[in-house]
Amino acid sequence: MRPIKRFLVFATEALVLLVGVVLSFAVAGYFDSGWTFCVGLLLTIVEFFRFRRRTLSWKIRYDAVGFELSRAERRLHPRRARYRRIIGRTLLWLPIATAVFVLLFFPVATHVVHPGSRYFEHYRIPIPWTFTVYESPSGYAWVNVFSSNSSTGRFGMTPFWDREPLFSLMTFANYNFCSEFRQTRRRWAAQVLRKDYRLGDVPLTCWQYEAPDDKFPRRQFLGAGPYWEVVCETPAVNRLSFQATYLGQGDDMPAFYKIIEGVRPVE
Repeated sequence: MRPIKRFLVFATEALVLLVGVVLSFAVAGYFDSGWTFCVGLLLTIVEFFRFRRRTLSWKIRYDAVGFELSRAERRLHPRRARYRRIIGRTLLWLPIATAVFVLLFFPVATHVVHPGSRYFEHYRIPIPWTFTVYESPSGYAWVNVFSSNSSTGRFGMTPFWDREPLFSLMTFANYNFCSEFRQTRRRWAAQVLRKDYRLGDVPLTCWQYEAPDDKFPRRQFLGAGPYWEVVCETPAVNRLSFQATYLGQGDDMPAFYKIIEGVRPVE
């Protein structure tokens, strides 16, 4: 019961902070006042420390009893106590190490969260680990890829800390989507360039053209124009259909075409 009670005290302290912050946001939004949020946050901090003060004596007694129990265990079972101490320290540092890894290497962490992003039912896509991926949560086989040619992004480090992070958006899908809409855009676009590839026995055609400035995502995401759009698609071959798109500046287009050249069909 002792560990459970200690956990409940910790959960209550965290709940006081969470409820206070949420209420501060709600009241500040209702009155549309930043000062209201600051006052609410100040009251939350005061109440948090008041609650900690009320439970301080109990936690001191808890820690004292725990110390006596651990010292007795070290005398009776030194090896087991040593292993438990190592495991406890590891479990304590594991969440911190995970958070630091995600903070510093966010693109790599997305591959860990979405390990199947490069594996379609009929194709394998060589997405670099330095690119951020977002796999489809639905039943459709598609994946969004965010590439960054910034100073840190090209090494797989989190690019969001750069002063002006620039991204390019790539999408890969195991089916053709919005094909008629993209054909209409291509007919009205300037500087249309065509490239042909083969995915096994299936032809893949890529159309490259300059995209309009008002296309989403906007300038703060892609940087200053001009923007380029690339649409690669196979004919309507049912289950072997494949489409890939690119939107961004010209710096990341070679990386996109390198991915296209590495796509391999699965028998």
